[in-house]
Amino acid sequence: MGLRMNKPTAVQATHNYEIMAQAHTAVDPEIMYSLLLCVPTEQRCRFLGGCGARPKAHIWAFLAAVLQGITIAGIIGNGSTSRRDVMESCNGNYFRSQKGEMFNGTPIWIHTTGRRFLYRTTAGTWAAIHNRIHFSNNKGFAISSSTTALSPADVATWNIDGSPELVAAVVPMTNAAVNLALRKIHARANHAAAIQGVVLSGIVGVGSKKIFQESCNGSYLRSPCEELNGASVWVHTNGSRFLYRNRHGFWVATGDRSHFLKNIGYIASSSAADLTPANVLGWTCTDGREWVDIKAVAASMTAAAVAAITQSRSP
Repeated sequence: MGLRMNKPTAVQATHNYEIMAQAHTAVDPEIMYSLLLCVPTEQRCRFLGGCGARPKAHIWAFLAAVLQGITIAGIIGNGSTSRRDVMESCNGNYFRSQKGEMFNGTPIWIHTTGRRFLYRTTAGTWAAIHNRIHFSNNKGFAISSSTTALSPADVATWNIDGSPELVAAVVPMTNAAVNLALRKIHARANHAAAIQGVVLSGIVGVGSKKIFQESCNGSYLRSPCEELNGASVWVHTNGSRFLYRNRHGFWVATGDRSHFLKNIGYIASSSAADLTPANVLGWTCTDGREWVDIKAVAASMTAAAVAAITQSRSP
């Protein structure tokens, strides 16, 4: 949502802008931009080192320093369905690393799912990618077309996996929106950490793997000591099926642990998801030719249900 504010007079705007620009405090970037547009042209030229309605180097340098969140929209993937889904999952909200993580001298930006990243390559471009291991290779599903942007908010066009330039919308988030989103993320993380069991149901298989796919229905418990790609592995109560998060951030159900390193399985979430399988909104499976949506549902188990299963296994 845009910030609503009374339009200040030119004198007020100039005074307020000068104070904030000199202080270099973490003021709201949208307020900075709104004030700047109210500043008389001759004053704006002095601030920016040139004329024009669009902020130049001075304001972008300032915004790059104080910006805490951005929203990217409009990235359209190509190739196979699964690859297209990975590319398009780069859309969404990103926040400056809360741990102060840097790469090539600039902050790393982390998607709300925790499974997508924006970083600056050694060439100076901004890249969106699903795995940190690609930072050193300068890889990205979406890469900025220029090398001069000080922050992702200053990127005008993106190159999507070698395709022609795409104009994707990249806008700053207000500080209020960032703080609200981060509070929700922390609350979800705390809730997810308490989930110890999930029930996967409604899987109706297709193709030659129909029986294997449908055998993934049932209850899964969080493994207390096994993780993969930053998330717990979940084990079916019969011990023959597993839910794991692959390196692309998708949840996958399989009956073979050797699939873990191959990122394959019988069914998979339709989009990258953080936290637990219970956070997945949709699932897909393959009929041997393509991945199709299925009406499967994953829901968290109550603590009592998990305790009952655990107790039944006790000697």
